[in-house]
Amino acid sequence: MFVTLRRDPGRARRLHELEVAVAEAPSIEDAQRASAEIGSLLDAARREVAA
Repeated sequence: MFVTLRRDPGRARRLHELEVAVAEAPSIEDAQRASAEIGSLLDAARREVAA
């Protein structure tokens, strides 16, 4: 799945931005929002791999 994410430059960039956002989040709510979006990216990649 991570290869699928990293293969697309836009998604790879967004994943990195979200990882940084989680690490530097000023609140748990901000970290949860970024984590949820990471989960969405992973779900989409999982679907692509399964297709």
